[in-house]
Amino acid sequence: MTAYVSAEEAADAAYLERELPEVELEKGVKNSGGRIADYLKVLEITHRYGKKQRDELEAVWREKDYENYTLRVHAMKSSTLNIGAVRISELARQLELAGKQGDYAYIDANTEAFQSAYGALIGHIGQVMLHYFPEEETAEAEKEELDETFMRHALASIRQCIEEFDFAKVFSMLEELKDYRLPEKYKEPVARISAWMEDLSVDEICGLIDELLS
Repeated sequence: MTAYVSAEEAADAAYLERELPEVELEKGVKNSGGRIADYLKVLEITHRYGKKQRDELEAVWREKDYENYTLRVHAMKSSTLNIGAVRISELARQLELAGKQGDYAYIDANTEAFQSAYGALIGHIGQVMLHYFPEEETAEAEKEELDETFMRHALASIRQCIEEFDFAKVFSMLEELKDYRLPEKYKEPVARISAWMEDLSVDEICGLIDELLS
């Protein structure tokens, strides 16, 4: 294991190795820049979108949409490798290769095992997040959750404001949404919309909203 610069980092490394048995910690930390603090940020992002990735892969697999399956499992291969989950990344790589080769029988035979391993990993990362950031998790859980009807109305309003070039109102609405707990399916899209607004990438935003509301 890498020699960490402080006793605190060494203790963090020991904790992470214990709580994340699927991960080769040294690889993950190195991929994140060599610091535990930066690695935790990468883990947070992985946890935030991990369940959504798993659910989306399940959906396209059930629909026998192997083209989109291959694209999604490729992303999961990269994200798991980035955090040092080498074995799970290799499972994803084999599934991606099967998709590219048209070996759908292999995908059907091995997807459930991959999903189980990936789900366990995301669950373990969730426990790590609770350990390091309990205040953030508690604050998020205490927020009022918006329902599907409200979210669709909010997204439609954002799109209308963009069409009217009322960008100030869009920024204001996005800030207001931060005070609420969003339904799981809208968390990642709203994050993308917020990032795109920084560059005023309105075509991308409108396209995403149209997809969500279709």
